[in-house]
Amino acid sequence: MGSWRAFNWTLVAAPFLLVGWVAFSARVLPFGTEAERTDLPGFDRALEAWAPFVREARKVGTDATIESRIERLLLVYSKMPEAPRPVPPTQLGRCFNTDLRRPLYAAATAVARETLAVLHTLQEQRQYQRFADLAWGLTCLAQSLRQSDVIALIEANRRLRELQEIIERALPHLTDDQIAELSRRFIWLEERRKPATEICRTDLSLLTSLVGRSDSDDTVAALEVLRSALREAKTGAGVESFRVQAGELKPSVLRDRVEALLIAWQVVLVQERENRELAMCAIKLVRTEEILRKGLDPGDVPNQGIPAAILTDSPR
Repeated sequence: MGSWRAFNWTLVAAPFLLVGWVAFSARVLPFGTEAERTDLPGFDRALEAWAPFVREARKVGTDATIESRIERLLLVYSKMPEAPRPVPPTQLGRCFNTDLRRPLYAAATAVARETLAVLHTLQEQRQYQRFADLAWGLTCLAQSLRQSDVIALIEANRRLRELQEIIERALPHLTDDQIAELSRRFIWLEERRKPATEICRTDLSLLTSLVGRSDSDDTVAALEVLRSALREAKTGAGVESFRVQAGELKPSVLRDRVEALLIAWQVVLVQERENRELAMCAIKLVRTEEILRKGLDPGDVPNQGIPAAILTDSPR
């Protein structure tokens, strides 16, 4: 488990960052037309893609035996969208567990909790084929939803951290084929990673839709600060410096909202950096074991056979 100790700071830092963001947002949420839905095109389609998963997840926890619990979870995971499918918020400032997406949040939470409990049991019973299948399902669930908003991203990291500690303990007991399959699946998912700045772009679009009828100098200046911050974030840089520019805006609810979004965006960037590190650590851990099983030295295999496209540190 030592491989994951480097990430433990987030267990302390992330909640405090998030509490700060929520408290600040709570002060500025009243914003004229805030009660109206301003979700972007495609929201209903994205949410509907998860409907079969949500319906099946309602039955999780009703099975008595470990065999039936396993079959239930495998069925639930089979109802997930085939490709990662985040669901963005319907309103600016709303979180994954507070708006129309709450049934999906509740379903994902219940499935994750049940999966972790079953994984511990499977490890004790040495049922490693089903262990590998469920470990992959939970990884895919966390990563598929991580772009929904900052709450979903923090939740994804928490799940990955819990899951990967379990995988690390089980790794010596998996067969060569199980390890090779996990390696392939982890790489497949990382190759399809979408940039976390999509969360920021969605926030900007939602704010723009709220103030879109205003062409005042204050509105134009506020939106330009956020547009500039988003461009900088896409290069891989942070957005802290733009809080100075936001502070120079005319005091108003709009300025408070801009400052709150910049706080949230910085949390997004920090959490996404950790998410990618967690994902790459899992890939390297499994690939190293796979190479050793073949009687090779991992140092003699270029990049451990990991595609160069997911090894780059450039913004994605």
